[in-house]
Amino acid sequence: MLVSVDTQCSAWRSTLEKFVLMLFVLVASYAAADSGEVKVSLKTLETLAERGHAESAFLLGSIYYNGDGVVVNFPLALKWLRKAADANHAGAQFLLGLMYAEGHGVRRNLDTTVKWFDKATRK
Repeated sequence: MLVSVDTQCSAWRSTLEKFVLMLFVLVASYAAADSGEVKVSLKTLETLAERGHAESAFLLGSIYYNGDGVVVNFPLALKWLRKAADANHAGAQFLLGLMYAEGHGVRRNLDTTVKWFDKATRK
């Protein structure tokens, strides 16, 4: 089945618009965290994340991804982000897409990048 160029462009534009919105939400959440509004130990986050709390897993993943108070650790970031993403956490799905887009701790893969960005924007 052939898809017209207009249809493909429209689909990409829609995904790009959702991506930009998701990026804005992610930046806003980091700004709130940087303001010191939330102070929780890594051990507490790990305990909650291991019990299935998706937001805790996302926070751990983003802490290790960005090196916020810890050394950047892409394997740990990947572990926690995948756990949160599998629980339908849009922020984690977005960051996983970013990891695959940039090749941070994983082999760069455009198809996987698009898959995670698409999941993140379908909320």
